[in-house]
Amino acid sequence: MARLGGVSSYGYCLRDEKGDLIRAEGFNIESTTNTVAEARAILAASRHCKQEQYHHVIIQTDSLLLCKVLEEKWTCPWIINGIVEDTKESLLGKQYRFQHIMREGNQLADYVANMAIEKGNCIFTDFHSMDA
Repeated sequence: MARLGGVSSYGYCLRDEKGDLIRAEGFNIESTTNTVAEARAILAASRHCKQEQYHHVIIQTDSLLLCKVLEEKWTCPWIINGIVEDTKESLLGKQYRFQHIMREGNQLADYVANMAIEKGNCIFTDFHSMDA
C-alpha cells in the first residue's frame, strides 16, 4: 500500500498454480492507514476470486495482523471489522488459506499500488501488459 500527499492506494496480484500472473489491480482510495488499505486489497482480491469462481485460493499478505485476524487467531480491530466480514463472505464455499509473507514477497502488489497513485487505477492480465 502506498500513501502520497493524502492519497492512499492498494494493489493485489493473482497468480495461477504455476506462479504466472493472471490479474493485478491497483486502485486509488481515500487517505487511510496501511491496515485499512491492506484489508481492502484482500477484499478486492477475494471478490475477484468469487466472481471468477476460483475454488482454491491462497491469500498471501505481508501484514501479520491481517493474516492472524483472517485466521481468527487475533481479535479484529474495529476499523476493519466490516471489511474482514465481507472478505470472509466472499470466500464462503471455497478452499482457502492465509499465508504471511515478508515484505520482499509483496513487491509486485506494492508496485501496482504505487502505479495506481502515479497513473491512476490500473488492471493487468499478464506481466507483458505492465509498463516497465
